[in-house]
Amino acid sequence: MRTMSVRHWPLFLFVSIVGCGGDAASVRTPVVTAALSASPPPGDSSSAASASATGLPASPAPAANVVPMFRVADIYSLIDVIATDGGLEVRLGSDPGGGTLGQFRYVPFVNGALDFERETSDVMFADSTGSGYISISGRRPHLFMHAVAGFRSAATESYSVLSLENDWESAPVAHMDGLGQGIFTWSQDRLLEFRGPSREQAIEHPEAPQLPEMRVVMGPDKAPPSLPAALRKKLTQAGFQLSTFTALESGEVIAIGALSKEEGFGTVSWSRDPKDPAYFVTLASGLISSDELRILGGSTLASLRLRAKDSVMRLEGAAWVRESTIPPKGFPDVWFGRPQVVDREEGLFARTAKGGPWLPLEGYDPKKNDTQSSTVDQEGTIWMTIDETLYSSKKPSKVFQVTEAELVAGRKASLLRGGSPDVTGEPPHTYGVKACRMHYVLFARSPIDAAPDDYPKIRAALKGHSELASAKFIVSREGHYQFFGAQIQDESAANQLGVLMSKKFKTGSVYCAEPPPLREIHVDL
Repeated sequence: MRTMSVRHWPLFLFVSIVGCGGDAASVRTPVVTAALSASPPPGDSSSAASASATGLPASPAPAANVVPMFRVADIYSLIDVIATDGGLEVRLGSDPGGGTLGQFRYVPFVNGALDFERETSDVMFADSTGSGYISISGRRPHLFMHAVAGFRSAATESYSVLSLENDWESAPVAHMDGLGQGIFTWSQDRLLEFRGPSREQAIEHPEAPQLPEMRVVMGPDKAPPSLPAALRKKLTQAGFQLSTFTALESGEVIAIGALSKEEGFGTVSWSRDPKDPAYFVTLASGLISSDELRILGGSTLASLRLRAKDSVMRLEGAAWVRESTIPPKGFPDVWFGRPQVVDREEGLFARTAKGGPWLPLEGYDPKKNDTQSSTVDQEGTIWMTIDETLYSSKKPSKVFQVTEAELVAGRKASLLRGGSPDVTGEPPHTYGVKACRMHYVLFARSPIDAAPDDYPKIRAALKGHSELASAKFIVSREGHYQFFGAQIQDESAANQLGVLMSKKFKTGSVYCAEPPPLREIHVDL
């Protein structure tokens, strides 16, 4: 099965991923803001040398008429790579889909390496409704996550924000009818969400107009763009079927939809006042569905380009004007000052310069490669994954490898990373089948510069529990924190200890972890 880095989104949510840019041939690939890094000169062998130093195969010499892609790393349990507003995130773990439980984490890729000190807590996800997806928006340290999932029933959604400790915590977003269909970076560092009908609503009322509904889910100024009652009535009468929308960081918002009562499509534009949008209709003969409308990209209303069937159109006042025609099975002749990547049945293609050709990404063959993802970061570098290998259009200074044993060892030594089951040799989808030679029960966490503490209240609460004779009570340090807890091999005893601590001190989380001890504390049981 072919997958994209943002494959969690439904197909019609193209602009919810790209924000203010994209391409007609792909509904899933972000557009970025800088020129592609130059490829190395022919004959440059430094890639081979660095690969040899790590024991990994060197990237082959680039072929003609392709965008050269360089091997960056082999990473155990790599799922995909995703560009965010503030950087690049690599997703590790398992996301099998089809209603099967998945478990994964996001790790930022910084300065040529994965920053595991900022690895997020686990995300548990499964969906059997067919409409589920997960997206991340914004920037660290406060990434924003939106998840839609369900089990053979109506889909439900949740919102989470990443804490300074890299834990996903529930975001204060109120319940609202329908489902979120895209989150955009808007002006003033706000995240603006577009909402539409749920899958069940769309099935029950397929002809009902899909009017744009919006809300701010993160950032200042909670007043989103809105529809006056008179315009809402006009859109309803026209049978407005929302097909594409975007919010621009300059503050403008635009929504476009096919009309069932008129030959053409309607545009709602909020460019002056979020409560006073403009509306106009563009005649377009032969437009048979909203799928034929798609925003191609642009960072302002002036640079915005729209695909309407086989035409590329630009906005002139209150009208869309044809700029060029897209040839059959061809690509649109558009350029937004930034590289673009599109996903076609024939493979992944990129355009890296104004007027340049659309070329396939080197190394990817849709007939051979089952899983892949692609994205473009803010610096204009193209990233691609094939199975568990990460590639980049910018040649890395070194090629590295992350093995299962290395991942497990790093996580087991870290409470902030949540610990990890031992290496079992099984795929990561066997979550719940734990093999832990040692468990850790957390009693207390305090700032690293807090006064020394021997934890007399906790020690007193443990008195009389002789069944914990095999436990080792330790103080450890990690990041900005000092931890006090118990190492204990028996899982049942660890869980019982966790329950005891939760009743007395509202703590007692049980980890499959072995943090290195700073000192041991004697507890008289």
